[in-house]
Amino acid sequence: MTTAAVAANVEVLAARVGGTLPPGLACKKRMFGAIAFPAGGNRLCRASRQGLMVRVGAAAEG
Repeated sequence: MTTAAVAANVEVLAARVGGTLPPGLACKKRMFGAIAFPAGGNRLCRASRQGLMVRVGAAAEG
């Protein structure tokens, strides 16, 4: 996969994530080669070429 195709996939994933979050909860921000969605000073989730990383909290880590 070309670099342009990977970047396009990350943008598509970030758009899908942003579309599911409630308005005003998190902003879209480019960080560390990925697109992150920080909320309240913490990274809620991020979209990168590796996929989607979501913060779930200690109770869900099991």
